Amino acid sequence: MKVICDNCGKEFNEKPVRVKRASHHFCSKVCYDIWRKDPITTGYCSYCGRLIQRLTSEWDRSENHFCNHICYGKWISKTLLGITNPKWNRVKANCDYCGKSFQTHPYRLESSNHHFCTMSCYAAWQGGEHSGRWKGGYELYYGSDWKRQRRRARNRDGFQCRICGIEDKDLGRHLDVHHIIPFRKFGLRNFKTANCLSNLRSLCPDCHKELEILEPKEQVRQTTNPNNCYTTLFQTLQPHSSPLA
Repeated sequence: MKVICDNCGKEFNEKPVRVKRASHHFCSKVCYDIWRKDPITTGYCSYCGRLIQRLTSEWDRSENHFCNHICYGKWISKTLLGITNPKWNRVKANCDYCGKSFQTHPYRLESSNHHFCTMSCYAAWQGGEHSGRWKGGYELYYGSDWKRQRRRARNRDGFQCRICGIEDKDLGRHLDVHHIIPFRKFGLRNFKTANCLSNLRSLCPDCHKELEILEPKEQVRQTTNPNNCYTTLFQTLQPHSSPLA
């Protein structure tokens, strides 16, 4: 294996085993002896300016020298981090959530249509209409009979989740009451149809989240108890075909 002599710079052949074991290589014992007697060079720390001494061969390898690792770290922070780094290539962008201006890599602007200054802004932006589960939101007001129908639905289901069976007393709160066909498809004008018992299911929060991403027929299948004798959803809503269309 060909290597370079650390003393004279001559290229010579060396056994691979020796190349791996040693960090310095010499073409002869003469070069090795000369290298060991390398004179000392006196200079100044590139950061604090303190007088320091190094081997001449070591001094010639670099343009900058430091008295200790502390000075080296401070020099790096001052001269090679951020915009002071010769390889700095950041560009300005605006956060799609908060509108704040920040700097990012050019390739990130090319690889995505949305950009965020922090992970917090990204997480906040993902909620709502940007979420993969977004289905148009919900009405804040479900009609004048909503509270009554919600109580009736919970009472009908025995105050238990229709999927996992957990009771509200074990949950530590009232169960959610879910619309199989979303309320928005009926509109406030048809709130009585939207809030009919066959369109409501009592669910714990976890089951509620999982059920919302399913189609209405699958929701009915997963929440129908054969022991309950009440009219099915689609029988009840059969005359009102528009919400199901």
